[in-house]
Amino acid sequence: MLIKLIHIELLKTKRSLALLMMFLSPLMVLLVNLLLLLNNKGVMIGEKGWSIFWLQNYAMWGYFMMPLYIALITALLNGIEHRTNGWRFMMTLPIKQKDLFLAKLILAWLYLIGASAVLFVSIVTSIVCLEVFGINGADMFSFEMSQKLIYTTIACLAILTIQHIISWRWKNIVVPLGLGVVATMSIMQFSHSKYWHFNPWTYTLMTTNGAAPTGQTLAMVYSLSMTLVLTLTALYWLGKREVRC
Repeated sequence: MLIKLIHIELLKTKRSLALLMMFLSPLMVLLVNLLLLLNNKGVMIGEKGWSIFWLQNYAMWGYFMMPLYIALITALLNGIEHRTNGWRFMMTLPIKQKDLFLAKLILAWLYLIGASAVLFVSIVTSIVCLEVFGINGADMFSFEMSQKLIYTTIACLAILTIQHIISWRWKNIVVPLGLGVVATMSIMQFSHSKYWHFNPWTYTLMTTNGAAPTGQTLAMVYSLSMTLVLTLTALYWLGKREVRC
């Protein structure tokens, strides 16, 4: 049933704004950094190598665009049901609320992984093209750079789960988007304080800003633990709610 629900949810988002944003959001990050690189005429790449270009893209994606993208994508995926009163129709079918909740959460995960993959492929493509046009530098590709994107994607699972719960619960799209914007603005303040452990939005920055390996590991552990706890709690609550109904 869960696989069928995920397939149905995928069909719902075909040719939707959610699918479009999966491509536009990472490409916007790449475009900004490409303009900065070209404005510098590639001098920075010749001096420091392509690793700086990778880090610039990952940093902007991790602490700015990705949290906003997550807030938007979860709001859009759940908003499909909110706008058309689809919840009422779905609940008339032999479908458990917790299964639908989990299906939409998995779909949001897939959209997040998809956006990260788009960013990676677009960076590789742009580097190859720039090398052809004469902007040369060392460290075009490295396993370490790939690791950072994987770490960032894992570190943001907690905020994705939070945003999914908020957008599931509240019909007004302003609530999840407002939370996403305010929390994103708090990243820089909390990331440099000893209280970063308590703010899930800082976990992505901890994996991209050159923090110690211990900090990176803690950020991912916190994110995975919070994701598991929140998901199980939500599924338990939805199960109890169905029993009461």
